[in-house]
Amino acid sequence: MAVLAENMSRAAAESARPAASNNNPTINPASSVTTRSQRSNPASGARNPARIAKNLLRTANATAWNPNADRDVYALAVKGSRIYAGGIFTLIGADECTYVAALDATTGLSLGWYPTADDTVFTLAVSGSTVYAGGRFTSIGGQARNYIAALDATGAATAWDPNANAYVLALAMSASTLYAGGTFTSVGGVARNYIAALDATTGAATNWNPNASYWVYSLARSGNTIYAGGVFTTIGGQTRHYIAALDATTGNATAWNPTASLLGYVRSLALSGGTVYAGGEFTTIGGQPRNRIAALDSATGTATAWNPSANARVHVVMVNGSTIYAGGEFTNIGSQSRRCLAALDNAKGSAFAWNPSPNSYVFSLGASGSTVYAAGQFDTIGGAVRRRIAAVDAGTGAATTWDPEATNPAYALSVSGGTVYAGGSFTYIGGQYRYCIAALDAATGNATAWNPHGGGIVHTLALGGSMVYAGGDFTSFGGQPQSYLAAITQGILDVPVIGEPQSLALAQSVPNPAHSRAFIRFTLPAPALVSLSIYDLQGRRVAMPLDRVLRPAGVNEVPVRTAGWRPGCYFYRIDAGGASRTQKMVVLE
Repeated sequence: MAVLAENMSRAAAESARPAASNNNPTINPASSVTTRSQRSNPASGARNPARIAKNLLRTANATAWNPNADRDVYALAVKGSRIYAGGIFTLIGADECTYVAALDATTGLSLGWYPTADDTVFTLAVSGSTVYAGGRFTSIGGQARNYIAALDATGAATAWDPNANAYVLALAMSASTLYAGGTFTSVGGVARNYIAALDATTGAATNWNPNASYWVYSLARSGNTIYAGGVFTTIGGQTRHYIAALDATTGNATAWNPTASLLGYVRSLALSGGTVYAGGEFTTIGGQPRNRIAALDSATGTATAWNPSANARVHVVMVNGSTIYAGGEFTNIGSQSRRCLAALDNAKGSAFAWNPSPNSYVFSLGASGSTVYAAGQFDTIGGAVRRRIAAVDAGTGAATTWDPEATNPAYALSVSGGTVYAGGSFTYIGGQYRYCIAALDAATGNATAWNPHGGGIVHTLALGGSMVYAGGDFTSFGGQPQSYLAAITQGILDVPVIGEPQSLALAQSVPNPAHSRAFIRFTLPAPALVSLSIYDLQGRRVAMPLDRVLRPAGVNEVPVRTAGWRPGCYFYRIDAGGASRTQKMVVLE
């Protein structure tokens, strides 16, 4: 989850282009979206019948729930049998739905809800029959709506129109109030810098006006207090560096003032009783030197005596009873040498003797009984060779015999009963070939027969009912198109045994056509020195993203900047392990 949150922050930051670019989105809804009558007719030439048929005839490699987005999904909201999705897709659920859609929770197909945004949707919130959306769009639901909107059950924009002047990155409902955070400086008809409370009925900004000086990334509410973290330096009428407590009625900053250090951005907040735990990149906070992790008194804002003092970024903090677990990039925390993972006393801040000492980063943590599960890019942990995923005894810190051994980093963990679900970029885990997603026996570490066979990196996992929801950078599951978002049953899947990849594979670049950037994905049967070159139609090499670079087995992806290239057709060629493959890509202005 920490990895996904960080990726979302980067995506949001990359989205902060000048307003002119928002008025000229790369996708033109008028030309790329069909009419409602066309949508209701699968035979319409405006859609791809073969692709839709393939969607409807999926095998048991994944459930029938297959939205099959053509680009990234950034936001999900569930309401009864509906799953709302937002992102940068233009096709999802076997339908042209531009940036926002409603999907059937059973089939994964579009429910015919067509708000049709003209640019990215970053965040969603649902209240009754109303769906609130935030992003960088300027029209949605058939109306001009700048960056934030309320959509009714038909997909039409309601009269609710706060009219933000820049991106909305986060939304949170609380009774009749919608809290918003982002990059805007006005919303609801008044000046509101980066954070606002909006009347959920009228869309008008309430008097609540913290007036942050810069972006707000995270919000957490406790009683009548709203805690905020981000990159601001003033908020609520006071100087507040990157973290603040705001009165939920007045919007004023309370006396609570931890004040993180310069560029010490606060990326995560967790509340536990009378304590606010913060993680990020700060070196002072709460009036005391506190490196990257701190416990703050929820009443005074001062740092408590709890001072683990990590020497590098903290990716994840997990509270479990009287123990605070931290994972990240540090090598020292809690006054002890603790590489990337530590258990901290919640009273003293000192590191317990528990010292699994992974040799590289920890991205995700989970707990079950006396076991702590860790995922990351380490090769050793708990005194044993444990590659990228491990179970550690919560008492001794020693690795248990549980040893799935993934070939590439694991980014996500989710525990359900006797099963540990893992997601990442691995191609082999638990003694079996499992591509980017696997179910592992919590007792033995062996991969179960559950084998969705992901087609790309899985960044996040969530369990709901009998389903495993996966999000990431994939375009297929089980050999079938299923892009960026998938739901897979937790039950045993009747799938063919899929073995080790036998040859080099080169996928179509995305997006295609590209405007300023494209991603080229390839799969290696074994680690190899890789060269990737791009040529114009005259055979002239215009770029060489990889020049004999060692890349691991499995799915790899390389970003390519195409800004400034002449519009037209290009070819890209990969050479690896004595084999080569070539694909075509199109670049537009």
